[in-house]
Amino acid sequence: MATSTFIAAGLPARELPVVLLKILTYGFLYIYAFTTVNQLASGEEDAANKPHRPLAKGIVTRQWMIRRAVATNALFITIGFLFSIPWPTLTWLALIHLHNIFDRIYRHWFFKNVVFISLGAGVELTAVWGLTAPTALPWAWICVTSLLAGIGCNCQDIRDVVGDRLVRRKTMSVAWGERNARAAAVLILFSTPVIQYAVLPWPPPSAALLICLGIPCALIWLSATRFLLFRNPRSDHWSYQLFCFWWCSALLLQPLVITGYIG
Repeated sequence: MATSTFIAAGLPARELPVVLLKILTYGFLYIYAFTTVNQLASGEEDAANKPHRPLAKGIVTRQWMIRRAVATNALFITIGFLFSIPWPTLTWLALIHLHNIFDRIYRHWFFKNVVFISLGAGVELTAVWGLTAPTALPWAWICVTSLLAGIGCNCQDIRDVVGDRLVRRKTMSVAWGERNARAAAVLILFSTPVIQYAVLPWPPPSAALLICLGIPCALIWLSATRFLLFRNPRSDHWSYQLFCFWWCSALLLQPLVITGYIG
């Protein structure tokens, strides 16, 4: 997305390395700020679902992780202000701590995915757009794409039923049953590109538009197909990774047509 929004903004190519460095720095801290706090709040669940995580595996102590979380949060705030995107940064940190401190609320699939993931995705899009394209924010695209990402992200919990039951988390798979949750996830993933195309303004049909919308569509439909056909935790993990690839490809390609740079 960094490259595509940068090009769409018509900024000088010589500035691209600096902008990409900002994106990598901010993106790393965006993820790491969440994972450090999340590991502190998810010990019991991680022992079942994610035993490879450093704290769950015993590679680091809880005190070490607390210090790392504090340092990461402080650095993230500093970078956010230095890069002139303080409000997305502070909003994301607030969401992180609300998610992990008030875990009773976020144990329900609606708040965990539809609310938290949608808001987090919207914050991410707003921040990256601010770093790469100093133009008007495409709010329709940000809101619709973020909401679809949050709703679709319920598919990630299909692989984690054992750990979610252990901590009494009501994911869609636990609340509805694995079969019903899988059917709902498949329907949502197949519908996502259709909804995007139907409700957002796009340029007239062209080869460029077909590529920019077709690649994300192929990835999310492949994810849906895998969820439908292959039904075990390992396969579900890779099906979810394809959903993540959809997100990345949509962020990389769709700004090109949203801004009218191509199409």
